[in-house]
Amino acid sequence: MLLDKIIKSKKNYTDETIKKLKHSNKKLIIYGAGVYSYVLTNYLKAKGIKIFKKVVDESFIQSDNLFGIEVISINDILEDIDDYNIVIGFTNYPQAIKKLKKYGFKNIFVIDVPNFLNIPQTFMDYSFVSENKEDFEKAYNFFEDELSKRTFIGAINTKLSGDLSHIFNNTKIDHLYFTKKNFTKKKNEILLDVGGFTGDTVKDFHYITNGNYSHIISLEPFPKIFHELKKTINTLQINDRCTPVQIGAWNKKDILSFNNTEMDIDSKIELHGNSKINVNTIDSILSDINLSITYMKLDINGAEYNALKGASETISKKRPFIAVKMHVKEDFFRLPILLKKIAPKIKLKLRQRNYMSMMLVLYAFFDD
Repeated sequence: MLLDKIIKSKKNYTDETIKKLKHSNKKLIIYGAGVYSYVLTNYLKAKGIKIFKKVVDESFIQSDNLFGIEVISINDILEDIDDYNIVIGFTNYPQAIKKLKKYGFKNIFVIDVPNFLNIPQTFMDYSFVSENKEDFEKAYNFFEDELSKRTFIGAINTKLSGDLSHIFNNTKIDHLYFTKKNFTKKKNEILLDVGGFTGDTVKDFHYITNGNYSHIISLEPFPKIFHELKKTINTLQINDRCTPVQIGAWNKKDILSFNNTEMDIDSKIELHGNSKINVNTIDSILSDINLSITYMKLDINGAEYNALKGASETISKKRPFIAVKMHVKEDFFRLPILLKKIAPKIKLKLRQRNYMSMMLVLYAFFDD
């Protein structure tokens, strides 16, 4: 049974690391100033840990201040290495560890932030898995291959324990959505980009296909981010075959509250949010555009389940390849179960795309 493979230990590596850092008299530095560094900063602050500075390699300095924290070159602290605890702000931490050790750092820490949408809440505990064991078991048995099943178990155990060793051997570094093995690069590919953000997926898709595709439809509900998405489309000069739509994907037409954040990557739908967005079903949105999609990517910070519920007709009739970023604990079982309910013949695979537990993607596809 699946439950037999799940660890019950109350020991949590992340909690133990936080305790060490809190009781240390050394100054804390974060190595890195990108997206994961931002997530890590929010997590450490929520845990009551003071961050002294952020350090980056000399060639990566773009600003001397990021979210109120000074950013300096790592070269500036090499003479005082022993004065600092350094926490890695990259998802690809093994490479960062090697580099830091070459510099001579000894007090190196890696922290997995399990729940970046609801910092600092626990992502899941053993009781949640136990209470939903039938659904977890059902999802587990839906996966096509052993790697998916190992990835599923490893991801759950890492979320429970903070121990990244559970996912390390299952990690397959690749693009989150357009992987070398799964992406066909058909010249007539039509992408539905659900969660367009600033156009990062549009840009990736454009370059990975070398511009050989039919069309892109990119959905982004947040006004400020939608403006950046349109700028990316203009820069790529693909206005004639990329349709940006300022709307969110949901299970019905509605107006919802969302919470806007400092860096936008963790903005999400909330009951008492600070702004409003328009949402509709993917089925309705596509009926207005009248394009038959072949590829669907979803990364919408916990709204994936409701978005897929509103795409049942598109999935069952158009049979697109689907790549879904998994954000919330319920999605471990409810996304596989929902997709199998919508299309019983659909096949499912799960992949860990980087060394932190937040980089987990579910793929769904049909054998034609």
